[in-house]
Amino acid sequence: EYKSYLSSMVDKNRPRSRPERRSPSKGERSSRSSHRIERQASTEVPKIPNTIQWNVLSEDNITELLEMEPPQMLERLNTLFSVTDTHINLRNSIKGDLSLLVLHFCKEQKFTPTQTGGMFTLFYHLLNLLTQGSSLSGIVNESNQLLSQKKALQPDMNVDFFNKPQTLLVNSFLESTIIGHYQLYRFCFLEDQDETIVSEDKIIGVCPPLGLFSPAPLVEAISEVDIEYYITNPPEEYLVAEEEEEEGEEEGEGQDAHREKGDEEERKEMEDARIPMVSLADVQDVLKSVGNDMINKLGKDMENKCYEKEQSHIARISKVKKAIH
Repeated sequence: EYKSYLSSMVDKNRPRSRPERRSPSKGERSSRSSHRIERQASTEVPKIPNTIQWNVLSEDNITELLEMEPPQMLERLNTLFSVTDTHINLRNSIKGDLSLLVLHFCKEQKFTPTQTGGMFTLFYHLLNLLTQGSSLSGIVNESNQLLSQKKALQPDMNVDFFNKPQTLLVNSFLESTIIGHYQLYRFCFLEDQDETIVSEDKIIGVCPPLGLFSPAPLVEAISEVDIEYYITNPPEEYLVAEEEEEEGEEEGEGQDAHREKGDEEERKEMEDARIPMVSLADVQDVLKSVGNDMINKLGKDMENKCYEKEQSHIARISKVKKAIH
């Protein structure tokens, strides 16, 4: 009965009241957006500055190197990278030459110190991948992703130091060095090479310079140029002696015949001294004969060494065949 009474009290035909809705004003919208931006700024993490360009060399070192000449650059780079014994250690020599090549490329392209540092960081990152045994496709993929900024070298740190033309130049440089000569660098850095020391009677034999005889034929001989110059231009002491003799003859007209005779004999001796004892043809014949002897001896030595090398290879092949069978 109570429920029926309440239902009779409600006027079902009376419209229900709704709360009024209104659109926010411009001021309210701007205040809301400003509050939203402030909340986002308060929650954002401060961005870490990009410092990967100084991973290999510092800014002071790069600025100093860009002001040097190539010979000074190489010496300074070897000191900074602790590269020693470049004249006997092949790997250290290659590292020094690669560093100089990178620096010369950056200086030629007029890169800033920041760009030069980024180039060193990128190049040595790829070189470390090579020495760690990475494949050629892996190095190519790594360089493309780093240069296109699809991958960060370190968290939140991209290689973003170059514009589009410079990026193409850097890519071409990598293709002509570490990518183009991948097999060569891999062999030099990852494989131990056999070192053969040629010795005889405890004396280490050093290879002669390319294009020269060893030992040089007739080191003590006089060249044809010196002989021809001696004949056409006699020494000044003989010319001075002749002038003194002529003056003595003019002033010594009143001297005795014995003095004149002695002067004539002395002049004849000096003229005879100016005549060369050996002709050019004789010198050429001697040089040809000695040169032929040296060439024949060198040919025989090379033939014997090739024969010994061939025999050693045949012996190795026979051993391998025996091991296989």
